[in-house]
Amino acid sequence: MMPSEAEILVNSAPAKNFWGEMPEEDKSYFETPNGNLFTQSFLPLDGEVKGTVYMSHGYGSDTSWMFQKICMNFATWGYAIFAADLLGHGRSDGIRCYVGDLEKVAATSLSFFKHVLCSDPYKHLPAFLFGESMGGLATLLMYFQSEPDIWTGMIFSARLFVIPEDMKPNTWAAMPDNKMAGKAIHDPEKLKIIVSNPNRYTEKPRMGTMREILRKTQYVQENFGRVTILLLTVHGTADGVTCPSSSKLLYEKASSADKTMKLYDGMYHSLIQGEPDENAENVLKDMREWIDERVKSLCDRENALKPPLLASCTSNVYVLSSYNSCPLYTYKFKKDVQHPLMYKPFGSIALINLYATKESHEGKSTLLKAYCGIEKAYI
Repeated sequence: MMPSEAEILVNSAPAKNFWGEMPEEDKSYFETPNGNLFTQSFLPLDGEVKGTVYMSHGYGSDTSWMFQKICMNFATWGYAIFAADLLGHGRSDGIRCYVGDLEKVAATSLSFFKHVLCSDPYKHLPAFLFGESMGGLATLLMYFQSEPDIWTGMIFSARLFVIPEDMKPNTWAAMPDNKMAGKAIHDPEKLKIIVSNPNRYTEKPRMGTMREILRKTQYVQENFGRVTILLLTVHGTADGVTCPSSSKLLYEKASSADKTMKLYDGMYHSLIQGEPDENAENVLKDMREWIDERVKSLCDRENALKPPLLASCTSNVYVLSSYNSCPLYTYKFKKDVQHPLMYKPFGSIALINLYATKESHEGKSTLLKAYCGIEKAYI
């Protein structure tokens, strides 16, 4: 018989914070009209940042404790990770685990994610959304709420898109109980750690929360076809909390040209925090290969579009214009809206001569000016 969380806790050593105490001054909160969100960031210690990943945890959980294992792994791969406790969860504001308006919950986290996404260090990098369990449902709503093309891809782990029949609100007696953690966590030792998280919600789910989740799962199922970006969805076949069929449904209906689904035989709901190390490492390996391959492909494609002279630019030489005020012939990829003259730097004087020669060949012999601090004329 599966033990309850109380029975597990009795046999577990008490823990204040699995990862150690966080100094008060290091705690980060993001203000929103709906309340303050507790936020965390995990940055690579060395090397260039390859991209950014914005993570959302599952129902009753938070971004601390064992969820940080996901964040830390992605950071060691070279990605800047940003996570927020969902409204009503962990150390964020709101009624504990009351999710009466999931659109508002998603929009609140999205406001923080977009704040980071649009900041100077990260606005030009590939950006991925990551959602686990109910956090996957919130993540998909964030995607639907976002402007087109601001996200590069989405990663879902055991996402909640389909509610099993025995968990629907009209069967309240069979709703998740204090043995739910045992249905989610495969490794008994990790189960002891996870149930000792002081920020976890351990009471019965609120009826309003479950009705809202049911309503939103039906909504996203009807809108899977709107997903067009890179997509990875992973699920354990022995998941006792969410249906593996939800991964299959998303995979089949998403309009993404590049989509991947991985099912792990015999694995439970918590694929990274709750499985034996060997299983968790396999999931992390697949996630790393998937995101690294796509980010590399994006970078290769971007570099292929750069003209060779610009890639090896060694001097700040700009074409200004002809003296007769006629703009020079300029390829679109050499435009730079940040420069007042809207020209990108050219690699050498020879390239400017090339433009002058082109004008001459077209019978437009005119004086040209190279703007590099010294006026230079070509006839």
